[in-house]
Amino acid sequence: MAESSIERRKEQVWFPHKTEVWALGQVVDPGEESTDCVVNYGGKDYTVKKSTTEEFDPTHLEDHEDVSKINNLNDGPLLSVLKRRYFNDDIYTNVANISISFNPYKWIDGLYDEPRAEKYMVDKIPHVYSVASVVYDLMTEKQEDQSVIVSGESGAGKTEACKKVMTFLAETSSLKSGGSSGTTTVEQKVMEC
Repeated sequence: MAESSIERRKEQVWFPHKTEVWALGQVVDPGEESTDCVVNYGGKDYTVKKSTTEEFDPTHLEDHEDVSKINNLNDGPLLSVLKRRYFNDDIYTNVANISISFNPYKWIDGLYDEPRAEKYMVDKIPHVYSVASVVYDLMTEKQEDQSVIVSGESGAGKTEACKKVMTFLAETSSLKSGGSSGTTTVEQKVMEC
């Protein structure tokens, strides 16, 4: 954020915070003649460099299934949305055609019920099944090879995500092929691995 953009008191800005990483605070002193400003967060004042702050937009406080729809996206609102969604057990969030997921370290009821392709393609809800549904459609309709990249740190849930993608592909293939003989389904291919 340019230093001159913090011009008035009560303006909200995102600023780096030691424990919250990014926090949304209210400008108490814009520091007109200084490179610093004073921001209040949680009843406490913080002196921060204006150059380290980021602009606030009202869309930052909305819950977004796809964070690419947030105006003026920067680290603060991105982390804020992901944190809110995580604590609401919404562990999947889209960034356009990329899906971000967090390991909840617990079982979430209903999260992996019936992997129906139609539900995840039509609604475009953030979920590992949505990613797998796109892959399945491209494989079957366009006859193109596909890859799913699952990355993350140790314990992030990569193995579980891969299992869910494979399960979805196998079940969808079996349902759509009707189990007809002579047809090689994704399920058969997966089982051969």
